[in-house]
Amino acid sequence: MKADRLERMESSLKKIIGTALNELLQEKMSDFGLITINEIKLASDLSYLDIFVSSLRNPEKLCKDLAHHAQVVKEHINREMTLRKTPIIRFRYDETLEKTTQLISKINEITHEHE
Repeated sequence: MKADRLERMESSLKKIIGTALNELLQEKMSDFGLITINEIKLASDLSYLDIFVSSLRNPEKLCKDLAHHAQVVKEHINREMTLRKTPIIRFRYDETLEKTTQLISKINEITHEHE
């Protein structure tokens, strides 16, 4: 599939997934704090849809917990879009925020050492 078409599909899917998970994510805030959907990646053959999420607490448990609701997301996608096949939904924890925080911390340490 062409990259531009894949990007358009990902953009549409992100909106659909946001709508499908909005109420669920609000319910989960007591366990995980603020939960965000950072990115989605659709395989070019439409076989997998990786949803990258992050949270303030319990990141190791978040993806496992959300995986139980993958069928709800699939049903929402099927109602909103016509795809030749519905991808398998996989939730992945996005470590970007943690890595960025660690990097900033190390930069601050180095800066303070040289002052």
